[in-house]
Amino acid sequence: MKLLGAFILLFNLVRAYDKYAAAYWAQSCAFGCKECPNDSRCGSTNFTTYALNYGNWNYGYEGECSSLSSNFKIGKYIGWTLAGTAESDIHKGDVVIMNNGRDGDASHCCIGTGDGLVTCHNPGHQNVPPLITGYIGGYINAIYTYVGDTNRILKTKASICNECTGNVCSIIPEPHETFPCFQGAPKNTNICYKTDPLIHTDTYVCDTCASQGYSKYLQNDPIYSNMELWGKSGTKVISSIYGETIISCSPYDADACNCVYYARDRQPKLPSGLSTCDDKKSKVNSHTPAPGCVLFRTGDPTYCHAAYVTKVANGNVYYDQANWTPCKCSSDYLTTSSSAILGYWCP
Repeated sequence: MKLLGAFILLFNLVRAYDKYAAAYWAQSCAFGCKECPNDSRCGSTNFTTYALNYGNWNYGYEGECSSLSSNFKIGKYIGWTLAGTAESDIHKGDVVIMNNGRDGDASHCCIGTGDGLVTCHNPGHQNVPPLITGYIGGYINAIYTYVGDTNRILKTKASICNECTGNVCSIIPEPHETFPCFQGAPKNTNICYKTDPLIHTDTYVCDTCASQGYSKYLQNDPIYSNMELWGKSGTKVISSIYGETIISCSPYDADACNCVYYARDRQPKLPSGLSTCDDKKSKVNSHTPAPGCVLFRTGDPTYCHAAYVTKVANGNVYYDQANWTPCKCSSDYLTTSSSAILGYWCP
């Protein structure tokens, strides 16, 4: 399993980090949600990187705060910089690295959700001063903020498409963007506008995307499935932010939030007792993939991840999985020599 999110497509250029979306998700999940139901299944670093991915930071997930801290220090995360170590340096969408007062430096991390306030995946820690989220003697190690060009245009309208009398309304990208045009029925387009945190434009027309020069149909949006995505010549979908392709979970929709349950749906002979990483490692009976096997791989530092192998070809192992993108099903592949692979259970 892997953190939240966001579950958004990228197009020719990577979308910039949206600090507001990250803060919004963190606040909404402070007391538990599908992606992070409780502390035992989703620690502070999982929670923090779920929020970052919801803000489209494009760097996946980390399971340990120390790893997250080290990567910030070496400049892995492009566009991010050290903002300071004072509570007053915290703002929405910032990453706050802390000594929790018990386990040493970089042992706890949170997301900034207000000026001087953070939200962490600990009960009751929503929009609070950072130091009350740890133990006595804790302190802030570092606060990192995104300073890259966000190209962000704030939404200013309460709703759109209200005057459209036909059966179509389209959201038009800003001129500097290479993102797609969103097209759908007026009601659906309005819902997409109001709820998709990565739409940063107020421009729309009561007409098709093609009428504005976006004449190439790309696909339907994987989240807003009744919205079509259209681009100009040369625009194409290149991947999701996690690298995988979202697929239908049907007929196993009920298990979309559990990678093991979904893998067992696809391979009913899969043994039980596969909760933790150690559980999965103990069930490995092969290091040679084949269709019908279940792949165990790194992911969540406590639980790791399980996926159903569909094909092996050209040095790659292809698989279907659930809950890599939270509560979604997807297909992806790794090289057969990938260090992320723990092994396989094969019938």
